[in-house]
Amino acid sequence: MLNVSRDASAEEIREAWRSMAVLLHPDKQPIALKSQAEARFRAVQRAYEVLSDEEKRAVYDHLGLRALGQSWALTTTRDNHAPDARQMRMELERAAMRKAAEDAEALVKSRGDFECRLDASTLFCHAGRVPRKLGSTGPLRLSERLNRVGCTQLVGRHGFEVPVGQNSRATLNAQMISRAGAGAGNLIGSIKTQWSPRLWSEFNCTALKPHVATAKAHWDLNQLSFFTFVATQQSLAAPPDLNVTYGQRLSSKSTLTGFTSFKLGHYVLPLTSWGAGVPLMQQEPPSITIGLTSQSAPDKGWTAQTTVSSLGPALSLSRGTRLALLGGARIKSGISIGAAQGVDVSLFAERRVTESTKLMLGLSAGIPRPGLTLRIRVSRLGQKLSVPVLISPEFRSDLALGFLIIPAAALLALEHFYLKPSKRSRITNRLRELRGRNKLLIRERLEAAKEARLVLNNSARLKARRAWDSNGLLVLSALYGRKEHFGRALGEAEEEEVLLGAQQVASRDLEEVYREAWQGTHVVGAQEIEEEEEEGVDVWDVRIPLQALAHRDQITIHGGRAKSSLLGFFDPCMGERKHLLVRYLFRGRLHQVIINDVEQLTLPLRAHQV
Repeated sequence: MLNVSRDASAEEIREAWRSMAVLLHPDKQPIALKSQAEARFRAVQRAYEVLSDEEKRAVYDHLGLRALGQSWALTTTRDNHAPDARQMRMELERAAMRKAAEDAEALVKSRGDFECRLDASTLFCHAGRVPRKLGSTGPLRLSERLNRVGCTQLVGRHGFEVPVGQNSRATLNAQMISRAGAGAGNLIGSIKTQWSPRLWSEFNCTALKPHVATAKAHWDLNQLSFFTFVATQQSLAAPPDLNVTYGQRLSSKSTLTGFTSFKLGHYVLPLTSWGAGVPLMQQEPPSITIGLTSQSAPDKGWTAQTTVSSLGPALSLSRGTRLALLGGARIKSGISIGAAQGVDVSLFAERRVTESTKLMLGLSAGIPRPGLTLRIRVSRLGQKLSVPVLISPEFRSDLALGFLIIPAAALLALEHFYLKPSKRSRITNRLRELRGRNKLLIRERLEAAKEARLVLNNSARLKARRAWDSNGLLVLSALYGRKEHFGRALGEAEEEEVLLGAQQVASRDLEEVYREAWQGTHVVGAQEIEEEEEEGVDVWDVRIPLQALAHRDQITIHGGRAKSSLLGFFDPCMGERKHLLVRYLFRGRLHQVIINDVEQLTLPLRAHQV
């Protein structure tokens, strides 16, 4: 309301209050507008009282206007002195963090990951490869193919995490696996400690046989390099497997990072026999991996790496990005080529279906093995369900092409016929409910904005006349609301024609443009104002309150907050994204700017010139 920045000093707040108080003082208004002016004057006075009180200002800055109606009395410090503004802000930040942590814990208390592997290769293989009962004759029926579809492996993992002290967190996970009629399970406990902002460690251990212990550590040497260490102990009969990784950002101006990983695999400790004679334990060969990675965003990046081991060299490349299609689906692709495993190719697409549910569809292929696999995964609030479906034990180009086209077409159809319409309908219903619940509040704010515009009218017109005479900053039109309706409200049809309309205005006689903007003939009471906005257009005319903010041929509205709280402004489309359009004259030249709701407005600027 006072149009000051969040970090404004007491002197800046006082000057802004004096300026608004002079502008809105009831004694300076006509008799017909005294009551409206008094209401606006009291609101400005209330804003000044809040911002000039350190305790109230701290509450307002961190918790908003509603929190001012509650009691926020803070205890005294150990030396029995009242806390200063810094201590109050720290206490309020801690309270907000505790509340956010409690909300997160209430929302997601545990995490689970379940995987069900299906073998559906009999649905697509040649009829001669489908086992049949003895004595069966005739063509192969679909029911016989379906009878051979089954689950080959079931894996389940579930766990929860609790804080232990200020810098540590403990996790308990249970996992089970069932394969070919046999099953096993185990409990895994882990504790992760953040020793410093640059160093953390994690220790994992199984509670049941087979006993496996893992120790991890990550150390940021500086802002550009890091070091990771992983040790895995599978049996006391052999030394632990060691994996050491060193990474270095290649430039401080980009995210491109190079890394080198050394994996010792199975080895025998020199000068001892520790590690010899363990034929039943899985013995991985030593390897060296060198690669590059770049992550420009959480969903956008790429990784390229090459591995050299006794099994032969291997090369892999993966890339992730986000498409504008399919509602901003996340696409991840990868290819791996190695002397031992052959060629593996994968392509995955993930999209948010609801606010808390994600759906992923993907296809992976291997030559010569493991064939063709369709992967489906559903994630919701920390719980994941994965269903890999084996389509063919060997690579088949016809099935690969079909299972690329069919899921893509299914996703496009789902997006076009269900997701987009349902999202649009859901948003429309929510907005309708929101506006219905706040109908009285919206009406009150509308009336308050109309009153403020009436009160500011004389001052704005006086400033406009002075600006015209001195060739200064003169606001011709200003609209606040939905960007898509600006052209309609200006009589320029579509949104893309707003710039064209500004160019047409620039080609007209400027005095005629000024008269149209500031010398209307519609009279309400003793004030000249324009006709109200067209019904159903989600925009609000803020030309008068914006011109009233002009000071020494400059207008500044600080960013970081919605502009609907400014004097004379009104939110005409509650719950929707809003913009501000301003057309103005400065030094005889037409300017135009469109900014979003929380962006700072500074007039005039040469970049705005049409």
